[in-house]
Amino acid sequence: MPSDDLFDGNEWERRVSTLLSLRYGAGGYQRVPAQHRGDAGIDGFSVSDGNCYQSYAPAQPLPVRDLYERQRDKITADINKFITNSARLSAILGTIRVRRWVLVVPEHSSADLIEHAATKTALVLASNLPYVADDFRVMIHTEADFAVESRTLSSSGVARVRTDASEPTSEQIDGYLSSESTALVNLRRKIAALHSGEHNPTFAVTVRTLVRAFLVGAAELAELQTNYPEVYSEVRAAVRRTEDRIMLQSLIDDRSAREFLRQTLESIERDVGDAAPAVRHLTTRIAQQAIADMLMRCPLSFGENAASGESLA
Repeated sequence: MPSDDLFDGNEWERRVSTLLSLRYGAGGYQRVPAQHRGDAGIDGFSVSDGNCYQSYAPAQPLPVRDLYERQRDKITADINKFITNSARLSAILGTIRVRRWVLVVPEHSSADLIEHAATKTALVLASNLPYVADDFRVMIHTEADFAVESRTLSSSGVARVRTDASEPTSEQIDGYLSSESTALVNLRRKIAALHSGEHNPTFAVTVRTLVRAFLVGAAELAELQTNYPEVYSEVRAAVRRTEDRIMLQSLIDDRSAREFLRQTLESIERDVGDAAPAVRHLTTRIAQQAIADMLMRCPLSFGENAASGESLA
């Protein structure tokens, strides 16, 4: 998971609680606050299927082994509380018999953790607890196990979407620059007009920067399309609406090309953020990709004197 995509523990607990409330509906999920006397090894439980839930998120990115050890220790500590707080949990749970104790984490990367959960399952069953069902099991879930609820939450704008798009490598950028595609030819022509020719020292830097922005934004959009299709549709619709408006404005606007592009970038950021609040943290990347895509694809062109401040043509 990228370091800028980490949850702190409280944020993750709130997110998991919201996901569970969406899954079980009003009155179907009961949070167990920890502020008074602790949570006794559970953050909450379902009144319908006997599942108890506990959340955990590390404070920093960790290698697989270290992450496993932190999650293993979390299970150990909370299952011990789940066993030793029998009187309190009996009072909290009432007639509910717990079938699953589920640790919900942002990332799960080790089969060893499942083995550890199995040993804790045996320990709980051997304890003959009055609130534990015969088919009890300790399990580990991630947000992927709440795909429908996650999409609902992100589409509502209550929580931001989480993407794991990879940054393009220098080799990928170089490969695109050497492709001589129609899109790249269009981009070079328009940037050459802005910089008074391809021999300007900033020409190559600008083209490379725009290609990188295109690849970065395209990767983010691909993640949205796969994991958050409703949000993706909102984003694409917002970009198309802005593009349609820009095409008309470009025919009648007397602003310089540089000023027009700057204001277009800001407009796309604003429009996408308003249409899809869950991606406000991604609007800069999405807007930069849209600008690069427009320069590659659309009929927008710059006049011969665009670099000196002349208007779009």
